[in-house]
Amino acid sequence: MLNFIKHNRKLMNKGELKEGRVEMFEKLLEMGERCRRVNQYV
Repeated sequence: MLNFIKHNRKLMNKGELKEGRVEMFEKLLEMGERCRRVNQYV
């Protein structure tokens, strides 16, 4: 999953990702930030 995100982030930064996919990928990144893992031992 990490490789998928890294690859698509690079494509998005270069401007090579298709418009429809940019919107969906941004939503995916936003969801990932909301569900970010929290260290449970702190």
